[in-house]
Amino acid sequence: MRNFLFSCCASATKRGVPATSFIVTGESFTQEDSKLNGNWSPEDDAAYLSWSEVRQLADQGLDFGSHTCTHAALPDIPPAQARTELQESLDALGTYLGPQDFPCHILTEELRKESVDC
Repeated sequence: MRNFLFSCCASATKRGVPATSFIVTGESFTQEDSKLNGNWSPEDDAAYLSWSEVRQLADQGLDFGSHTCTHAALPDIPPAQARTELQESLDALGTYLGPQDFPCHILTEELRKESVDC
């Protein structure tokens, strides 16, 4: 969520605390630019980071990992669809930021294998 930008990023970078956010990369979630201004507003609690904000935070030392494209619950969808979610999300992050990782909380062994194959 975009409130990550305002709620913890400044504190983490100021203190040198490592932080990672896992990005949902689909077009319904992450846009190239934010239509919100550069100051926190209540709308930030329901908005996602834009790619320009993700790049800004990455330049400040924050890490980003691949989540999925559509925020699907991976254990609840067919393995082929889960693989597509993982691969397309990873590809999008690679396009915008370079090589990234998958979230560490993937719940099933089958999904772990799928993520390694990507």
